[in-house]
Amino acid sequence: MADNNKPVQYMRYAFGEIALVVIGILLAVQINNWNEERKLNNNVEDLLKVFETELEENIENCNSLIRWGYGQDSIKTLFDEDKVTREMLAENPGLGWRPFNFSTRDFEEENLNELISLEKNLPNKYLPLVKDLKLLKTRIDSRKKWEDLVVKSSLEISKEMDDLSWLYKRDSISKENRLDYLTGPVFFNKMKRFNRLQLNENIWDATLIRTTSIVILWKIKNMGNENSTGELKEFLNSHGLKPWLELDCDQRIFTPSSSLNFRTNYVIYNNLQKEVDLNSFDLNGVQLPHNKLQPKAFFLAETNQYDGYIIEVKDDDRCTGAFGFVKDGYIIIDDD
Repeated sequence: MADNNKPVQYMRYAFGEIALVVIGILLAVQINNWNEERKLNNNVEDLLKVFETELEENIENCNSLIRWGYGQDSIKTLFDEDKVTREMLAENPGLGWRPFNFSTRDFEEENLNELISLEKNLPNKYLPLVKDLKLLKTRIDSRKKWEDLVVKSSLEISKEMDDLSWLYKRDSISKENRLDYLTGPVFFNKMKRFNRLQLNENIWDATLIRTTSIVILWKIKNMGNENSTGELKEFLNSHGLKPWLELDCDQRIFTPSSSLNFRTNYVIYNNLQKEVDLNSFDLNGVQLPHNKLQPKAFFLAETNQYDGYIIEVKDDDRCTGAFGFVKDGYIIIDDD
């Protein structure tokens, strides 16, 4: 066409050929991107399935460790309230060493770490999980740090006691010295410092890991689905949590059925389509700083009140519900 003096037709033909090549390349690139995205989606979904198992194991580990912590708290409370007598210690010498026991747990995090490492390549639908995953990682790291300090402290106390030559002897003088020591201020202060590490840090972090893991597990299992309040309740119950007690809106004093002397963590879920206010009250009915909870959102709350707590839910300055503290508890805010 160029030789026959038809340059316009030639240019059209040339541009057409180039356009077809470009379109072919773009289609090939797009198909490749689709394939890569599909592979990544499949890989992430496979990873999430094994991560669910990892979460289930860690939740059970937490439940076991927290139950053990409740037992330690009960023993510590006996000493705090001067209910451990010389007679009790004489009949059961092991009671004196129980407050210095410790329990360790290994928490799985291989799949958690892998998911976090994929952050920049995760499909958009999984991106809301990233913040929760990083929070869980932080809490697992924190608990390990406190566990190491608990073990170190227990071994140091054990070594100090080994230097007390009369502590383990069976003669009458050694026995009296031992009872004096176990009911005295030095022993009490050691026990208090140790249990501050054990309960208020190590076991406390276990409650944080548990609630965070439960919320992440629920989000993964129900991604993109609308679930009923009953399904969420059943899920929380099956993972060791219990509903807080429903109270009257004007109730400000509440005596829980069981007490705790260390801080703990619990789950609140707002199942409404609107924001609500959460007011907290201590054992004396004094109001504490309040929080706002977004619609269809979880809130991992904590209490330092130990022996009791009241949560009041307000919508447009009107109380719509109140709840009383329960160990291992949760609150679901709904229209029902």
